[in-house]
Amino acid sequence: MRTRLRQLWELVVARATRPIDTSWWPYGFPPLAQDIGLPPGALLIVPACGQVLYRLLSKPEPRLRDFMSNHERTLTTRQGDQPPVPRLQGDPFDDWCSVSMYARPEQAVAIAQRWPTFVQAVHLAAGNGFSLARTEADIEGHYDVWGDPQALLDHRRGEPR
Repeated sequence: MRTRLRQLWELVVARATRPIDTSWWPYGFPPLAQDIGLPPGALLIVPACGQVLYRLLSKPEPRLRDFMSNHERTLTTRQGDQPPVPRLQGDPFDDWCSVSMYARPEQAVAIAQRWPTFVQAVHLAAGNGFSLARTEADIEGHYDVWGDPQALLDHRRGEPR
């Protein structure tokens, strides 16, 4: 049994370290895992390769906090900060450690719950440690993004709208 698990792990690592051909993904974005035959609940997390996604902001000036995951916010909450979203029992940890972004700015605005809302373009340049996955099948254009908050802030494109 141990040998079989080791063989499976080596296969996973071998596949994960090979360059990924993203040419078949529309607009360079990865598909939902279910769209390529993976079981419900699976994620296809891929390294960023130059995609531009859009992040909701609550203020017109982007802040480091705007690019922190809920997990990172719980580690850095200061007096006067908006409290982080608590992790509910059963919520996937990977979801709690990512930030939500959208393929198009209008998709981000459509999901906003507070007004005013500002939208910031972020360039997910290859080689900066960014990863993304298409998640939330019921929310058009939603992606979870993993990366260093300062690096995400530094890779903004243009001014928020």
